[in-house]
Amino acid sequence: MSIAKLTTSIHQALDAAFVYSEAIDEARKNDALKGKSYEEVRELILPLVASFPKYSVPLVDGQRKSAGKKVLDSTHAKYEAANKAAQRLAKDIVGKSKGQQEELEVPEHIQALADKLTAACKKYEEARRLASTAIASAFSK
Repeated sequence: MSIAKLTTSIHQALDAAFVYSEAIDEARKNDALKGKSYEEVRELILPLVASFPKYSVPLVDGQRKSAGKKVLDSTHAKYEAANKAAQRLAKDIVGKSKGQQEELEVPEHIQALADKLTAACKKYEEARRLASTAIASAFSK
């Protein structure tokens, strides 16, 4: 790929990122979405994502825990892409991205324990995943 084509590709990606950011900001201002939880936002935007021409995933009646709700048809070829898009959009609209979370003050004794866990896990492959799994397991007890 030539430098000119690479430059065009990078600029297109950056343009798309700016457009996405502006669209998310506009969506946040919409009265239908203000103050809603992630689940509520996802439920409201799901039909919009499903009807996007590049997905066109039918909505079907949910089963089990989704009973009474419309969900994406999991047998459709574009289900995974549409589902991931709905998740990402809802997360960004609600503002749960890393840069927007409130800083949480960690008590010194908790930080010391986390430092010990980190040091122990660094001896293994996938150290972060190992530590996360260990913590999740401890919370489930």
